[in-house]
Amino acid sequence: MPLLVFGSVVVDWVFDLLFDQRLKKLELQDTEDVCDAHTENNGFIQLINNSTDVVNEGIDGLLRANSNLSLLEGHRVVIRKDIGTYKKNHVTLISGGGSGHEPAHAGFVGNGLLSAAVCGDVFSSPSTSQILAAILACAGEMGVVVIVKNYTGDRLNFGLAVERAKCEGVRVEMIVVADDCALPREKSRMGRRGVAGTLFFHKILGSMAFSGESIDSIVKQGLELQQYVGTVGVALSACRVPGVGPSFQLPPSNCGLGVGIHGEAGVANRTYTTVENIARDMISLIFNQDKEYGYVPKPVEGDEFALLLNNLGGSSILELNVTLNSVLKPLNEELNLKIVRVYMGSLMTSIDMQGFSISLLNISAMKQRQASILMNLDNKTEVVAWNAVCVPFDSTCSIESRKIAVSSSNSQLFAREGKGLRDGERESELFLAETLRKCCEAVIAHEPHITQLDMIVGDGDCGTTMLQGATAILSHLEQNMLALHSHSKLALQLSDIVERSMGGTSGAVYSIFFSAISHILLSNADLMEGTAAEISRTCLGAGVEAIVRYGGASEGDRTMLDVLIPVHRYLVESQVEIDWEYLNGYAHLLAMETANLQARSGRSSYLPSEILKNHADPGAVAASVWLQEIFSALHEEQC
Repeated sequence: MPLLVFGSVVVDWVFDLLFDQRLKKLELQDTEDVCDAHTENNGFIQLINNSTDVVNEGIDGLLRANSNLSLLEGHRVVIRKDIGTYKKNHVTLISGGGSGHEPAHAGFVGNGLLSAAVCGDVFSSPSTSQILAAILACAGEMGVVVIVKNYTGDRLNFGLAVERAKCEGVRVEMIVVADDCALPREKSRMGRRGVAGTLFFHKILGSMAFSGESIDSIVKQGLELQQYVGTVGVALSACRVPGVGPSFQLPPSNCGLGVGIHGEAGVANRTYTTVENIARDMISLIFNQDKEYGYVPKPVEGDEFALLLNNLGGSSILELNVTLNSVLKPLNEELNLKIVRVYMGSLMTSIDMQGFSISLLNISAMKQRQASILMNLDNKTEVVAWNAVCVPFDSTCSIESRKIAVSSSNSQLFAREGKGLRDGERESELFLAETLRKCCEAVIAHEPHITQLDMIVGDGDCGTTMLQGATAILSHLEQNMLALHSHSKLALQLSDIVERSMGGTSGAVYSIFFSAISHILLSNADLMEGTAAEISRTCLGAGVEAIVRYGGASEGDRTMLDVLIPVHRYLVESQVEIDWEYLNGYAHLLAMETANLQARSGRSSYLPSEILKNHADPGAVAASVWLQEIFSALHEEQC
């Protein structure tokens, strides 16, 4: 046993030594080599090693992540690992085209979808020899169906490969998908482009093939689908082609309507307003019945549709969610169509183009096969890229019907105070109302400066969140909804207002601050009979203690506490009458001094110290703004 232990130690020591040597070798690698990808991409950076190997390395990554896939040796053909047995009793489906559309097409190889995918260079059709190799590898007794997007290069290369395969005795048929509705007929002799609607063909025909249906029925269904699928895309920015750069330029504040998936600019540039307006324009194009368009039959109210919302590569999930909502509104509420299936995500991209496409499939129009279309859309597949975009959807269930009523413990918190502030009101209430007003107005006035600071040292939202809180408090004040006669209730109201209106970290911090003040006032009924110094000392202390307890920050961490804690300490330690005018200047000085502190809490703590240097903390500045207004009011009252 001791010998085994010693051997294990030796092995670990040798492994560590080799790892350290490898690490040093990487650290010593020439900086110019490390930056090759940056240089050859004309100054912009992408997550690649070099542009010439990007397709091959992308395929390798896909294969490493999926053990059910194989690669035809000598070809860029991703194929089912079990193709030898699968093709004996199934029609096989092949698709492909230029790379840059991932996960299409190789990402859709698997049960219930494609049998193989042929990958060309970025935005370039694969060669005839590669396509022919894929057909021959997939050829079985039941035949092969090749699904091709309507582009000249793809039609020629896939078409030639199909003809050569037929010469070798292979039963093979080709379906050309043309679903783009943005181009008028006169613009292209080749007809509509094949874009994201192709995925409906992959899923429906792929499911039919997996279920054992014949090549004739699959081809017949494919030809029928062609009549009822329409797609339109829009881009907010061009894609960046590896080694080349942006594929086109858009004027400022414009979007390109009718973009393709190969980096083509849109048919028309439009001034961008809202995603709702753009979605309406896109839907109108799909259903445009003018003689130069009229690609998809005009739908009838109540028709059932499948919707595919495709991320062109550079749009966030948050944007897609907003877009989906904006697309469904006119379809459901204005056209009275039933959207019975929804697919949303990155399906057929254009590298990193910021934008999306809408594809609509009219299921009701195929009356004879309506049930089978839905069944084949719903049939399960092992392909992760497809499963990730399926959205559980019930068109009969509205958002309103899914809202659950919430009982609030403070439902009466903002019952209108009634008479408001009129002549003869208690002087303290007038003083409190005016001080609150001045605090809010000062925060609103300082929003641009606070925002500018936070753009440098944070995430840019500190000014706007403070603005939202101040605006909401002013609104409640003007509507006589604040309990100026009850300080503990007022503090609780402020806690609720900022929590609801500000959100984020700032909303939580200020809500905790005011909530703690409310509690201390409620538990010390005689406190309001004391001096301004005693009230300020106690309330500020309670608020600060709560922020420290729940937030984890403290003095010296470059936060608002670097203003609040020293001010509170001055109030506690002062043995003479409080100099409110001095405190006014002191609060401002404390905020400015945060420029010299190292952040240990909040968003700033994630940034390098050189970025923070000479820039005050925006949260501290915001706190000093309203504190200064309070101290100015108390100074005037003192005089």
